[in-house]
Amino acid sequence: MKKKKKLSRFNAYLCFFLCLFILLGSISIIEKSPTFDEPLHLADGIANFKFLKFRFGIEHPPFLRLMAALPSFFYELKFPASKELIRKKSEVKIKNWSPVKDFTFAKRFFYLFNPDKTEALFFLGRFAILLLGIPLFFVIERWTKHLYGERRALITLILLALTPNILAHARLITTDFGSSVFIVCGAYFLWKFTGNLRKKHFLLSAFFWGLALVSKYSAIFFFIVFHITAFFYTKSKKKFFYFFLLEIPVLVFMINACFFFTEPVGRNFFRDENLSFIPGYARIPVLFFSKFLLIPEIYTRGIFYSFYHSLRGHGTYLIGRYSNLGWWYYFPLAFLIKSTTTFLFLFVLSILSLKKRKLSKDEIFFIIPSVLFLLFMMKSHLNIGVRHILILWMFGAVFCARSGVFIRKKFIIFVYVFALFENLFVFPHYISQINLFLGGPKKGYKYLADSNLDWGQDLKILSKWWKRQKRPLLILSYFGTGEPFFYGMEFVNCLSLSVPGIYEILPQKNSHQKFFAISVTNLLGVYRWNKDLFAYFRDKKPDARAGYSIYIYDITDDLKAQKILKGIFKAQGRDEIVKKYF
Repeated sequence: MKKKKKLSRFNAYLCFFLCLFILLGSISIIEKSPTFDEPLHLADGIANFKFLKFRFGIEHPPFLRLMAALPSFFYELKFPASKELIRKKSEVKIKNWSPVKDFTFAKRFFYLFNPDKTEALFFLGRFAILLLGIPLFFVIERWTKHLYGERRALITLILLALTPNILAHARLITTDFGSSVFIVCGAYFLWKFTGNLRKKHFLLSAFFWGLALVSKYSAIFFFIVFHITAFFYTKSKKKFFYFFLLEIPVLVFMINACFFFTEPVGRNFFRDENLSFIPGYARIPVLFFSKFLLIPEIYTRGIFYSFYHSLRGHGTYLIGRYSNLGWWYYFPLAFLIKSTTTFLFLFVLSILSLKKRKLSKDEIFFIIPSVLFLLFMMKSHLNIGVRHILILWMFGAVFCARSGVFIRKKFIIFVYVFALFENLFVFPHYISQINLFLGGPKKGYKYLADSNLDWGQDLKILSKWWKRQKRPLLILSYFGTGEPFFYGMEFVNCLSLSVPGIYEILPQKNSHQKFFAISVTNLLGVYRWNKDLFAYFRDKKPDARAGYSIYIYDITDDLKAQKILKGIFKAQGRDEIVKKYF
């Protein structure tokens, strides 16, 4: 009776934190405009259903896009012509690939063809991704409770529900959160299978690994590492190996099913392409598997493109420095910068607990793959956001349960209070989370940019501010793929960074009051050859902010600011803007 009462109380805690997670995520969904990549993901998913084609969006497998697009069946939608999106054979070659068509199609689809349905489509798509928190909570709760007991598992639930970086991406239509959830679930049931070799755990493991592999290509790394780890852990290696051989056709079937069995398989699709950028040890097995295991062509191309993109690099920013190839220490440092103090404190306590209790075999099962993944990502030149290592906060939350060695049951309430305080401090602006000891999100521009801080998510908030100010003249330098006109804004475009561009709605009348709004990524000049183009504004305190990603400056009487902006417009050959508004 006592045990049942205890179990019932813990289940109540589980439901409470899960509901809290969904509540915080849902409110944040309503407050935020689409981030840079979301229109592409959602439009591609809807187009997959409409055209039953996959010759676009090859940089990610389609499952999570399809999942987010399911609510679109409830609406009558208008579509641009398929030729505006579906690629020719030459366009899907790895070194020729460009996502510009996807972004262009997405903008036209949402903001020109279906503007009355866009808000609903994004809310429902985001909410569908957020609901993946349900299997995540139940699996991690079981895993942690088995490793450390109920009292310490409560610490993990607190971190899972209130870690801003998990919430930031749990309510976005991207592949980062969903793929991490499926990897964690696949790893858990694989771990269970190594201990008992039960068929149900094998089937559940294969199912979740299949979902992971059709959600994001980096899941391949975890699939390989976890299965190698499991092979050494299991008592019956022979039986495990036989089950693994049975798992492969299940996964191949799931991958093909995700492409509706429309993609060609079993051929040499790369005969006329230069794959010299891929090491032979990686190229040969992938080509072998794609041909003999009947992997879809676009899936294989996506794997190669992801590898190529990682090697090619991407413009990035870290603590005042710029690079196109990144730094080996980018992810460890960015992880520390964006972790909450509560998380870091519990993580340090958990490391110190190793003196009292050594790591168990079951703990090493998820720690080894996590460490290897971090090392793998440290070699990547794609340093554009900690969302790529989001899963480390999930496994980190499990490991932090070890801190319960030092925390008595009655003091766990303080863990909850501190975690809740740090969450609400940044709520609902989770993408901009920066550790409070580093100045919090207001000082985020000193450390990081892009999807770590400013991903175009605050356009809706900027629109509300502009309307409250009685619609003054607004000069806007926006980073993102949202559309200001969609939120009723009139503005003068000043070097906004968008794909393919934004639709400028010039104000009909000039006004005495003038404001300059600029996204932090543009302010820092991350993707500009002239990094100091807006240096003057970096040294000024903004008069207002839209969230923490768009800084707003009153330039009504600031002659130097006006001179800088006039110079930019003149350099663009836009003398009419200078004459009309300055």
